[in-house]
Amino acid sequence: MKTQSDKQRRRRELTWFIVIAYGISWLCWTPVMLATTGFIEGLDPVSRSWFGKIIGLQFSAMNATEILTSIGGLGPITAAIVLSFRYQGMGGVRRLLARVVHLKIAPVWYLAAFSLFFLGLLAAFIELLFTGELGIRGDSLAGQMPAFAKYVIAITIFIVLEEPGWRGFMLPRLQSDYSALWSSVVAGLAWSLWHVPYFYALGFLADGISGGLTMVLIAPLTRIPVSILITWVMNSVGGSIFICMLFHAVKNSTNTIVDLESIYYLTLLYLMTLLVIWIYGKDKLSRKPKFVIN
Repeated sequence: MKTQSDKQRRRRELTWFIVIAYGISWLCWTPVMLATTGFIEGLDPVSRSWFGKIIGLQFSAMNATEILTSIGGLGPITAAIVLSFRYQGMGGVRRLLARVVHLKIAPVWYLAAFSLFFLGLLAAFIELLFTGELGIRGDSLAGQMPAFAKYVIAITIFIVLEEPGWRGFMLPRLQSDYSALWSSVVAGLAWSLWHVPYFYALGFLADGISGGLTMVLIAPLTRIPVSILITWVMNSVGGSIFICMLFHAVKNSTNTIVDLESIYYLTLLYLMTLLVIWIYGKDKLSRKPKFVIN
């Protein structure tokens, strides 16, 4: 039975999660952001290819800003582990980590984890129909697949720094008090805004402060539907964090093949999200009970 005190405790846990996750990450990313945007000198701007050094295990080739960028990613998982221990003891930490290696999932949901890859390919072929050009990066789809597979594996491993926080700690507590849909929106907004100094650090917001603020407003519009779809998959498999990691990794890796900001892809993404909400309902986004932590 839910009580007002339990709800207040969960709000306190979520508040501390945001403070710790954002605090660690932004503390690391802010000097990198300032170096990239030219506000401070003495630090080399981080290269956009820094993640390739991690994939290639070229750690000795990483400069100080790239190391700071990597450490900054520890915010969400650190907050999740510290607060799980604080409020639930070692049992809470073990349950959190057990969900990271929860691999016993029906094959159809592994297929669902690749849904945004298939959506990207469909968008590329729709672009071909409208423009006469196949919306694929590079010379051919076949030529892109080895790199795509490599990135899926690498990002699935690296994204363990994020998903135990957003979908492991934050989402189940939100779902205890709110619908799965609203919980996904809140988690998606927190997930999106957490990236802001990271995007500045990598120079993605190259149009200056005004361009950056525009990006801050637009970014949630692309991440919130993804957050809803990740909740759909997570609730459908009993709370596995691993399936969230895989879904997240496939989404990021698909960007190496197709443009995830194209009007064709975004239209399909929103249509798919609305279809999931219509079929499964906003309360659970699943045929099964939503995964909660009280």
